Amino acid sequence: MVEVEPDFYLPDACWEHVFKFLNEDDKDNRSCLKSVSVVSKRFLTITNRLRSSLTICKKLNPFLTAIFHRFPNLTSITFSRLCGDRDTILSQISSFPFNIISLNLRSQIFIPVNGLRAFSQKIKSVTSLECSDMNSISVTDLSLIADCFPLLEELHLNSIAIFRGNMLNGIETLSLALPKLRKVNLSSHTYMNDQLLFHLFNNWKLLEEVIIFGCLGITNAGIASALCVRPTLRSLSLTNYDENCITLLAIVRSCPSLSDIKIEYFPRFTNMNVDNSYSLKNFVSCFKVKLHGLNFEVPKLEVLNLSNTRIDNEELFLISKSFRGLLELSLEVCYFVTKRGVNHVVENCTQLREINLRGCYKVHKNIVASMISSRPSLRKIVVPPRYRFNNNEREHFIGNICLLR
Repeated sequence: MVEVEPDFYLPDACWEHVFKFLNEDDKDNRSCLKSVSVVSKRFLTITNRLRSSLTICKKLNPFLTAIFHRFPNLTSITFSRLCGDRDTILSQISSFPFNIISLNLRSQIFIPVNGLRAFSQKIKSVTSLECSDMNSISVTDLSLIADCFPLLEELHLNSIAIFRGNMLNGIETLSLALPKLRKVNLSSHTYMNDQLLFHLFNNWKLLEEVIIFGCLGITNAGIASALCVRPTLRSLSLTNYDENCITLLAIVRSCPSLSDIKIEYFPRFTNMNVDNSYSLKNFVSCFKVKLHGLNFEVPKLEVLNLSNTRIDNEELFLISKSFRGLLELSLEVCYFVTKRGVNHVVENCTQLREINLRGCYKVHKNIVASMISSRPSLRKIVVPPRYRFNNNEREHFIGNICLLR
């Protein structure tokens, strides 16, 4: 056996950089770290230090103490729905010197009050908390969250089944207690109204992203008013129940920094002239979108999702003229789009990189080759139904570096 000089051994810090690099593209599965950890005890120790997230399920309960010792650098904890006694587990976590940044209590029955108190007394680094999809939440729970996690920057309280107490006052009080908040998800909080939305936008001075799908009490006028006090907002997701376009106009004109908009149930754009929409980069419109008389340009729009809509060739032509800077377009399950409409997009959107034609049954299968030839910027095409390509086409597509799915 050849002996290797000690100088040829890499220090642990170097190995950590190597393993981080190898694992960068596989963060969810961590298969790289699993493989490396069986090579030697030294590699096992190094990979244990690199593990930053843990999902706690019931079968792990007997081994949690050993697991917490094994992974000393955990920063993210997620509780599965069936994880056992959450209060006990949170108290157990608090006895370790973790620097937890993200705590996910999604899909639990209720807020584990005693556990969160014990946890927050020792661990004060949490900046992201998720308590969505719970059976119920009360005003007392909101006060607990404010007391335990004053440094929160991200809060998810969406899709709660039952609200207990005066939630209007509870949420407003919460907003005063969390001055660092940057992202909030209050979807399906049906009690919310325009006045509360205004107070939230006004109190959260650093707010960048808001998700308020399914909030029936919020009107277009309320959204416009709230945006006036938070012009630095970058992302807004909401449900529009109005037939007119005031919401979109208010968003674009009042919020020059807004670059990401997602609107559900927006039935039609009509006769709009938006003249200062140059910052808009991502627009997602779901369900029943219908475009008429589109006569404005959004040169910086990069992502447009029109999946499952009734859009047709004429409207697609208007889009291709207005959104010439598009990089990604999804037309999945758009039954009224044909080859002619897709050609409009390919011709006018000169920077297009991705297009999704899955479920577009009226788009002829022979369009793929002509798309790649006429628009060399394309890097990914989700092909229409019944498409099959031969070996000659395969070589052509590989030469043009375009992925087909």
